[in-house]
Amino acid sequence: MAKMNVIGQTTKIEDKEFGLAWYGALFYVMVLLVLQISISIVVYLPMKWIDSVSLLASFLAGAALQVTGYYIFIRWAFLRKGFAFDFKKRTLGHRSAKNHIMLLSFFLAVFVTAFISPMMAPIEVSEALEKFSQTLQQFPMIGLVLILVVAPVFEEIIFRGILLRGMLKKHNPMIGIVLSGVLFGAFHMNIHQFVAASLLGIMAGWIYYKTGRLWYSMFMHFFYNFSVIMVSALSYGSIEPNRILWIPAAGSALVILLTVKSMYRSLSKDVKSD
Repeated sequence: MAKMNVIGQTTKIEDKEFGLAWYGALFYVMVLLVLQISISIVVYLPMKWIDSVSLLASFLAGAALQVTGYYIFIRWAFLRKGFAFDFKKRTLGHRSAKNHIMLLSFFLAVFVTAFISPMMAPIEVSEALEKFSQTLQQFPMIGLVLILVVAPVFEEIIFRGILLRGMLKKHNPMIGIVLSGVLFGAFHMNIHQFVAASLLGIMAGWIYYKTGRLWYSMFMHFFYNFSVIMVSALSYGSIEPNRILWIPAAGSALVILLTVKSMYRSLSKDVKSD
């Protein structure tokens, strides 16, 4: 069956064996990083010498460059491999799968807040990350669009729809899932987000592998980011940043394990019923 890919060419997905070894995936991530850094230099370097440029304009330019970088990379990757991607929307009508994903995402956010973030607290935050966080607080609506829309859509297309899908044809599924998750964590380019982003990437990769549906991993990415925002807002000022909350951490870890076990059965049934 013919499909239309993102560069406007009609191909057959079945005829395109998009195999990608781990070093190929690493190359793709490096290209993406170089592309975004290069565009960033072009956009931000002149702004240092122009006092009239407001912080809002700078932030909007940064958001635009991020979307542009993602889009250019996706077009290049698809053109380079002739890779067709099925963008036909698949509903999240399987209530059990959707509920499991929401539960998994929420308690992963709790685990990150209660355990991983305090573990990372003693590590000094880079000036760039600190400034970015402050800018997000100043312009929350733009930040929400980046965190809840841009990241879940574009990052899932790249890391699950392209990189993981390609590695699954070259590697054992577990190796491909873990490698793509670690590359996703490294892509954030700071140690504070590396562990949490890697865990999210591994879980989203497993969901994509089990279902073949990128919409499920996008939904998990969205709901995880949303949950992190909500949990952080509710706990702000009530706990010490470097204090590990052992009971919430252990409880959330247990719920995650039980949810994954239940989800394994639920998603298997959903796939068989399609």
